[in-house]
Amino acid sequence: MAAVARYLGPASFGLLANGLALIGLLMFIPGLGWDDIVRRELLVQTGREAQILGTVGRLRLAVGGMVALGVFGFALWGAAGTSEERRLWMVLAVMLIQPALWMPESYFQVKGQAKVVAVTQLVSLVLGGAARLGLIMQEASLIWFGVVVLGEVVLVTVILGARAARSGLAGWWREWDGSQVRGWMREGWPLLLAGAAATLYMRVDLVMVRSLAGEREAGVYAAAVRLSEALYFLPIAVITGLLPRWKARRAEGEAPYARFLQRVYDLQAGLAFGFVVGALVFGGWLVARLFGPAFADSGAVLAVHAWTALFVFVGLTRGQEWIWAGLNRYTLLVTTAGAAANVGLNSWLIPQHGAMGAAVATLGAYVIAAGLLPLTIPATRPAAWRQTKALLVPLRGWRYLRGG
Repeated sequence: MAAVARYLGPASFGLLANGLALIGLLMFIPGLGWDDIVRRELLVQTGREAQILGTVGRLRLAVGGMVALGVFGFALWGAAGTSEERRLWMVLAVMLIQPALWMPESYFQVKGQAKVVAVTQLVSLVLGGAARLGLIMQEASLIWFGVVVLGEVVLVTVILGARAARSGLAGWWREWDGSQVRGWMREGWPLLLAGAAATLYMRVDLVMVRSLAGEREAGVYAAAVRLSEALYFLPIAVITGLLPRWKARRAEGEAPYARFLQRVYDLQAGLAFGFVVGALVFGGWLVARLFGPAFADSGAVLAVHAWTALFVFVGLTRGQEWIWAGLNRYTLLVTTAGAAANVGLNSWLIPQHGAMGAAVATLGAYVIAAGLLPLTIPATRPAAWRQTKALLVPLRGWRYLRGG
């Protein structure tokens, strides 16, 4: 992606990032808010994996297809922007069926085979990178970089499907069991709305920078965000790797479960602090080497935006704890508050400070919604205190060093 940014320059790279952000803002709809529910059901209902994957996958395909058609119509008849930008939206809109096509990912995660997913995505990343380099050598237009992004989705779909077939799930997409759909919908609607708020929370800044400060500032901000989010797969890998153990620890009783949760929070916070220190020390140098002088301002933006990793890493653990405790409605409350704070702060800071204003606004929204708000609600306060203790792990790390 760094080579693409160098080739396109801040303005065109900002258009590409804006297109990806717009599609990302819609991705919660075909997901139905069911990711955590699906993983839990795969753990609990052993022997019924194909029915779960097929039922959810077919529903997601129907919803994703309708949303994609809506984007096509908007790009053809209702959108502003250049014709190239509208064509880019139409290509990227096909990605909205990704949640349906990638259903086997959840199966491999809960079965302790996350390596299958990681290797698949690595293969896609390498081949996609090679394709991007080829496009740069051919001096291709912006639209073809969108085609490569879509091609990576297709490649992962094919590989995951083949691996699922080898694992005994051939033809999972033909399975259907509607008996549980109503219950999933009843449980999942707060998570769907929370997903809407979360995507707004995490992606609206990219769109607002382009709208309020122009394509160049959007490109500068997008480059910093790409680096800031580069390791977001780590906390997800930690959570998915611990899911089988999560179920067992919860069954052992309240005290052992609380100790287990605190250790998971601490681990996530430790990973986040390591990333923040790395970004502060090497961020400017890395931006210069990867993106070039045109993106020099991205280094300072990265130094601010990297701190959001603290709330993202521990927030994934908090969200998983709430799923198992039946507190989904509070996930909706926190993410909605975060989205509102992010939009408000961005509207205030971006016109004055551009990309840096967006970074400060995003960090401020995380502090307000993810850091402070859960402490004010009695039902969420235990998880919030665990999260707060985790954020103090640099001061508590000596306990781990002495094995306490």
